[in-house]
Amino acid sequence: LGAAGRRLSAMMRFMPKSRGRSTSAPTCFASPGGEEVAQPVRLGICAMEKKVASKPMQAILKLLTKHGDIEVVTFPEEVILGAPVEDWPHPVDALISFFSDGFPLDKAEAYVQLRQPHCVNDLTAQRLLLDRRRVYALLEENGIPHPQAVCVERDPDSGQLLGAAAERFDEGDDFLMIGETKVVKPFVEKPVDAEDHNICIYYPSSAGGGIKRLFRKVGDRASDFDSGVHHVRKDGSYMYEPFMKTQGTDIKVYTVGPEYAHAEARKSPVIDGVVNRNEDGKEVRFPVVLTPKEKEMARRVCLAFGQMVCGFDLLRTTMGSYVIDVNGWSFVKGLPKYYEDAAAILRQHVLTATGRSPLMRRVESLLNCSDLNLSEGADGEKGALEDNSAENTTRSDRWEHEELLAVLAVMRHGDRTPKNKMKLATQRTEFVRLHQHWATGPRKEVKLKAPKQLQEVLDLTYSMLGHEDDDGSPNLPRPSPAEASAGAAGASASGDGAVASSGTAATDASPGTPNIAVSTEPLDERTREALRLIRTVLDTGGALDWIIRK
Repeated sequence: LGAAGRRLSAMMRFMPKSRGRSTSAPTCFASPGGEEVAQPVRLGICAMEKKVASKPMQAILKLLTKHGDIEVVTFPEEVILGAPVEDWPHPVDALISFFSDGFPLDKAEAYVQLRQPHCVNDLTAQRLLLDRRRVYALLEENGIPHPQAVCVERDPDSGQLLGAAAERFDEGDDFLMIGETKVVKPFVEKPVDAEDHNICIYYPSSAGGGIKRLFRKVGDRASDFDSGVHHVRKDGSYMYEPFMKTQGTDIKVYTVGPEYAHAEARKSPVIDGVVNRNEDGKEVRFPVVLTPKEKEMARRVCLAFGQMVCGFDLLRTTMGSYVIDVNGWSFVKGLPKYYEDAAAILRQHVLTATGRSPLMRRVESLLNCSDLNLSEGADGEKGALEDNSAENTTRSDRWEHEELLAVLAVMRHGDRTPKNKMKLATQRTEFVRLHQHWATGPRKEVKLKAPKQLQEVLDLTYSMLGHEDDDGSPNLPRPSPAEASAGAAGASASGDGAVASSGTAATDASPGTPNIAVSTEPLDERTREALRLIRTVLDTGGALDWIIRK
């Protein structure tokens, strides 16, 4: 096929793989006009009713179906719980299914095995999310930063210690010894069961001891402190990891595919256990911009766990960012922009995976044309003519099924010239007194822009430079504009009266002018050069009332 074939081959490599069902020939039906129109993709929603009926889920499903190319098929909860998988809704081309309390994950996996729909979130991989040990193991395998945890395993029936803890498990006042590993307080104790959210933080005796119990939000509480407990729990299997100090916030990251992540920060429940809520009763959260490294972590989490839509918890510390928990299907609440983004990404994913996207249809049409031309190419000239005809057709309708999604541009205004700045750090008393005169406080910034202010700076500059000019010539005192005008007026009346008139005019024209004495301390070369530059700039053009602040 030449260059066209290579391009098609490259595109096909990035298409999602089907799960045992053909996606190359979408089912069609006849429209009233007689032409064939592809049926909408049937997207199954298999989850507990409470999750499906939530506001975020309903908002996204509504946006998913507004184009008419996706039809949502909701599995009733009574069917999920009571009916065999053979009686579940069928056919569906793609499936959104995720675990929550009471959901029969085994039956959902059996349904996928039976009907082979495309799964947006991998159901089998969701089992990993139910065990924190397996979550951390997969994070480690994929190079995703996470706390280094030590596990104390116990037999669920007998309570007998297993693994490294069976060889050695010692508890001191401020440490645990598990096998050959020592964990020092403060440390975090997590149940290995990811559905158990009762997490404890143990504090050292130097900080007063005690524990802080973290739990799912109850009213306006998310944690409680107990100063009377000092020993770890021994009623099950737990993981122990170092307590990580943050800036008082936890970060929740929500992915929709490997290239999209939304992050929000909330007050950490470790602080005081009080949940901050807004007027609608929702927990107060703030948008967070992820760093490039954190975005890469989000991409890896999405791919490693096979969950296109998922959430995970992130801690930012002085040592870096760490993933401390990975959840299943999670949505941002109360953010319409996120709903639009999530629906657009999910729609494109489902259409592509089922062979209904404009790109896939275009690829198929090109492949069909190529196959036809190759089969007739043996006839020599006839094949060449057909090839040219197909090429012309391809060029004419090249953009027929394409849709412009966005135009990205990077622009900068061009009505500014680069700034030429001079910075001088100084402790000279002359400048300190000038600041004291104009600033509203000793630590407040002051900007001298008015002609009167700039004139004072220029006069002070002349006084500090004294009688030494750039070339060593005498530097005569420079009269201010008021002095100059008053002197000219006095000179026109009588020669000797010019000095008196000039002095009177200067006093009346500049009320509040600071009387700054020039220090006898010699100027260093850097300060001298700066003063010469100030003098050169402010002297340009004569009077200062012409300066354009812009």
